[in-house]
Amino acid sequence: MSKAMKLALEALMIVRFCVPPAQRKTVNEAIKAIEEALAKQEQGEPVAVVTGMYGGQFIVEPTNPAMVLPVNIALYTRPQPRTWIDLTGEELETLLRENRSLTLGAIWAVADKLKEKNNG
Repeated sequence: MSKAMKLALEALMIVRFCVPPAQRKTVNEAIKAIEEALAKQEQGEPVAVVTGMYGGQFIVEPTNPAMVLPVNIALYTRPQPRTWIDLTGEELETLLRENRSLTLGAIWAVADKLKEKNNG
């Protein structure tokens, strides 16, 4: 399911600026909904809860009583999703003007600009 959601998100990101302004709000809402669903999916459920301390050691209880946690197991948390920084209208106009038409080159230029704005 997440692969299909990621493909749908990618497609919507590509066509977002190709749709008439009247439909752009709907496309943006769909993008936001998919991003939120994917973020929630990636967070997963906790496997254990720290319930206290005894003798300088944490007491950890599995959230599923049937689960056996091995001694010395490392428990990790996933990083929280970062806030998305979108292009401004002016930045988008500049990119499209520089590329003259919505081509693969323009799409990659937008992707590169977004990566730059999101430190990655």
